[in-house]
Amino acid sequence: MTETIHSKLASLPAKPGAYVMRDADGHVLYVGKATNLRQRVRSYFQPSGPKGRGPWIHEMLGHVADIDALVTHTPLEALMLELNLIRQHRPPYNTRLSDDKHYPYLVITFADEYPRVEITRRAKQDGNSYYGPYANARALRRTLRTLRQLFGWCTCGKAFRREAPEQPCLDFHLGRCPAPCAGLISKDDYRAHMRRIASFLAGQNQGVVQALRERMEAAAADMRFEAAARIRDQILAIERVCEKQKAISTDLVDRDIIGLDRAEGETTTVQVLYVRAGRLVEEQSFTLRSGQGGQEDREVPELLSDFLYQYYAQAAFVPKEIVLPEEPVDGDLLREWLAGLRGNTVHVTVPRRGEKRQWIDMARQNAAMARVQQEQVEELERARGQSQLGHLRDALGLAAPPHRIECFDISTLQGGESVGSMVVFIAARPAKSEYRKFRIRHETGHPDDYAMMREVLRRRFTAHQAGDEKFADLPDLLVVDGGKGQLGCAREVLAELGIELPVMALAKRHEHVFLPDREDPVVLDPAHEGLNVLVRLRDEAHRFAVTYHRKLRSRTVSRSLLDEIPGIGPKRKQALLAAFPSMDALRKASIDELAAVGGMDTKTAARVRKYLNPTKTLSRRRGEEPSSDEGGARS
Repeated sequence: MTETIHSKLASLPAKPGAYVMRDADGHVLYVGKATNLRQRVRSYFQPSGPKGRGPWIHEMLGHVADIDALVTHTPLEALMLELNLIRQHRPPYNTRLSDDKHYPYLVITFADEYPRVEITRRAKQDGNSYYGPYANARALRRTLRTLRQLFGWCTCGKAFRREAPEQPCLDFHLGRCPAPCAGLISKDDYRAHMRRIASFLAGQNQGVVQALRERMEAAAADMRFEAAARIRDQILAIERVCEKQKAISTDLVDRDIIGLDRAEGETTTVQVLYVRAGRLVEEQSFTLRSGQGGQEDREVPELLSDFLYQYYAQAAFVPKEIVLPEEPVDGDLLREWLAGLRGNTVHVTVPRRGEKRQWIDMARQNAAMARVQQEQVEELERARGQSQLGHLRDALGLAAPPHRIECFDISTLQGGESVGSMVVFIAARPAKSEYRKFRIRHETGHPDDYAMMREVLRRRFTAHQAGDEKFADLPDLLVVDGGKGQLGCAREVLAELGIELPVMALAKRHEHVFLPDREDPVVLDPAHEGLNVLVRLRDEAHRFAVTYHRKLRSRTVSRSLLDEIPGIGPKRKQALLAAFPSMDALRKASIDELAAVGGMDTKTAARVRKYLNPTKTLSRRRGEEPSSDEGGARS
């Protein structure tokens, strides 16, 4: 124990809070929470270690050089602070849920006048209804296709314009859109139609079928037989889907059943069974990863606690009951936190026998199968990657297959808001945590790709030589997007900095490969496995650069528009741009969301929304007030 740690331990208060453990370089190793900081942090330096934690702690303590403590008023505030610090620092000794990626959701945009079903990566409190998350992208697309076939909704946007009714498009004739743009369904009926989709996603299938039967009978009574036939087909399709959902309880309670399968190494698979209204409607598998201090040293209660906090922090729905295989660490605090998310009591149960225990066993078996399948997929991908890199080594005449490849690209529009991107593939697979983006500092007012490429490469490799941790690793192969000119820029920068690396350029036209000291490009067969890796790498670098470039351009447009709105000064403009980084996000924001930004008020928020959405303001003047329902109110 260092003198710094000894003095910190002596001064710790007996109050709730969060603590941060750092190494000698100041890097965050671990973040935790405590009801009593003095007792909790001191327990790490006792022979047995803190209660409920595994032997991995002894490995971590060998690197701890300093401890910071942050006091809060309540244990619940300490929990929220811990989650925010983990998200900010991504400490290597904290367990992470699949690298903290944002799982996709289905959202029904009830905040819009004519709602639609979309895919989103963020669940917000914005008047819309969210369903998910979906860990399996295929399952999400399958659900979306099924919904479109069963119900249909407007996707073209014509219903948002105040135009005379027109002929319905092909989607209407395929049964995928009720055609509000053609006046074939009223706004109120369309919103009721979308609420039926919401009920279906919530597992309330019987209510949806009953409502459709009533509509079918009413249509038949009015002798609208074609409409009745369409509704009949819809009912039959829903019943076929419902047949695949297994009824596992009769109490109609919404619950999540969680099973866990541990493997050697750094991963643990968690399976969640979603039971809605007594039916098993969906199941998803998730992966808990630990960068250091492998999962085998962590106890199940600790792993469960880590998973529950990270999963439900981003989940759109918290059920009435959560069924677990074991009691998690700090179970009472977890229950209090979940109740706050749901708005009422959440029952966290740990069954020892009976029907619920059988559900836990079923979830564990599914988790084991999901883990084996994932391992098989990863092994196939590794083998394929090794083969591709071997072919690339032979084609480029390299000494060894390039394990780490970096690719650089430039995105600009007439020399403005120019950016550069650095994309990294490790073992022929994207390593997104290694991606870096650069905003060009020395813009000339006219496009100069060569100068911008030199700047980006010089900044990247200078940072490496300066010991910047973000650029610590050098690539086994450096790729620049372009031809001979860009290749010359890369060689010039490397020579200037005294760095020797294999380097090449990949031209978009004909996918020609340019190598140093070769006049003519290397032309690889389009089916060449090595070329496949290079093209995917180059395309990913281009996508990453263009996305950042568009974001900067959007902020520029937003900034110029905000300058024209009365009452928006520099401070308010800066706050709005920080909260809504794109023009599209600003336009979609409600008055309440705009007013919640620091320095804003309701009156100014209404003025901003009116200025950015003139057509919506015009429609209100015509007496078309937005309606509200249980799906959400339009501001």
